[in-house]
Order: sequence, then C-alpha cells, then structure tokens
Amino acid sequence: MNYNPSYKSTNRMNEETKRFLERNGIEARFSKLNIHNKGLIVDDKVLISSINWGENSVRNNREIGIIIENENISNYFKKIFYYDWNYGMEKKGGYDFIILTILAIFLIARRKNNAHN
Repeated sequence: MNYNPSYKSTNRMNEETKRFLERNGIEARFSKLNIHNKGLIVDDKVLISSINWGENSVRNNREIGIIIENENISNYFKKIFYYDWNYGMEKKGGYDFIILTILAIFLIARRKNNAHN
C-alpha cells in the first residue's frame, strides 16, 4: 500500500487496512512507490480490472475487468508484483506466497461482501 506523508487521511485508512489484513494472517507492506494496481494473479491467470477493491467500488460502481489465461503474461505480472513487493528489501519467498496472499485478500473481500448481501 502507498504511504505518503502528504495524505494523512489516506494513510490512516491504509494503516487500518494493514491491521485488518495482518489480523487475518495476511502480510501487508507500505511502499515508497506510487502503486495503483488493480488486479489478481492466480496460477497462469491474470485479472486486470478497474475495481478498487473497496466496498464502494464492488457494490456501487460499474466496474469492468478482463481475465487473461497465458503463462507468459502471468509470469510478467508476477515479476512486476514481486519487484514492487520487495522494493528496497532483500528477496525472500517465492511466487506461491504472492499468489496465496493475493487470493486470500480476494476471498476475504468476497466473504465480507457475501455476508452483507
């Protein structure tokens, strides 16, 4: 998640999100990079979408996405994600951890959304 000293209210929301994810066993980090990614990587499938992964986006917006099933493309996005995840840090873990983390975030959001319906 982004962390920018100029955006105090956003930082507070991101800190709250980080605590929520960590309470649910998902590692989250703040980044010095300005990241604006919207997607998932699972196995050889990549979802690229306009979804902001917040409740308002999922419930109230007309979002669009595309799923691409291609090993070369998914490997490309995995490398980018892994670079961003470890920006300024020593490389650790593998792609399996990244995929499981992304999938867990998606499933928690989906479960929360289904509980409200």
